[in-house]
Amino acid sequence: MNQITRLSLVDRSDADLSIVAQCRLLKVARSTLYYRAAAVSADDLRLMRWLDEQYLATPFYGSRRMVAVLRRDGEVVSRKRVRRLMRLIGLEAIYQRRNTSRHHPEHKVYPYLLRDLVIDRPNQVWCADITYIPLAKGFVYLVAVMDWFSRRVLAWRLSIGLVSMDGKGRFLDNIFIERLWRSLKYEEVFIKAYASVGEARRGISGWLVFYNDERLHQALGYRTPREMFEAAAACGYVDNASALTTSPQAPQQQQKDSIDDQDMLRSFAASVARVGGFATGGSLS
Repeated sequence: MNQITRLSLVDRSDADLSIVAQCRLLKVARSTLYYRAAAVSADDLRLMRWLDEQYLATPFYGSRRMVAVLRRDGEVVSRKRVRRLMRLIGLEAIYQRRNTSRHHPEHKVYPYLLRDLVIDRPNQVWCADITYIPLAKGFVYLVAVMDWFSRRVLAWRLSIGLVSMDGKGRFLDNIFIERLWRSLKYEEVFIKAYASVGEARRGISGWLVFYNDERLHQALGYRTPREMFEAAAACGYVDNASALTTSPQAPQQQQKDSIDDQDMLRSFAASVARVGGFATGGSLS
């Protein structure tokens, strides 16, 4: 059980068990329970926005090259700061690492289910990823699940927190969803400059409807993802409309400006468990 899960189990209203006792039993420090992260400065937000745009253009740039570009443009910035901000918004250079076959001796090794697999129908393989969405005063994270064959976005959700897991996989596993992020940001996010989480949710919702139902894809023979998804015979018995929690789910949810990331991940995990061959392009745990 990770620290975030243990912290969520602390019941401040428990009259029989004090906060001190609960923290001791759960093995978490009280200072961690009471900690509130400091607000991100306006200068950091500006730099995060720049890093995100640069990453879309050059996803193979790590912190060293990002610093070099920034300094060439007259920005006084350290690599430590750039590395911290890239980690905060979930950016990592795409490249083939050395010694990627090594694994931790205590980690369970799962078989790579996509090896030599011909993906020729909907609901055969899903992929998922998390990306950073800038706001006028802050930022949120967007997670999406996509059907590999049709490129249709099956579900998505905004979150104010990022939960990740350390693991190794093929960097090409999320290539299609990385293209989705690029299109979303250039065609919607960067143009609109959302002022709030609610505004971001409504804008992204509208663009994803357009992406699924109207946007023609050259790789799909100039058809839409929905047309590809519905035209081919689906693999298995999955009702995507009911199996996945899509945002916004109900009118009252549009009024919420924050989403509990633990509930989000539990919901996605329960949905994903129903289909085999799930390729995780991002970080879900």
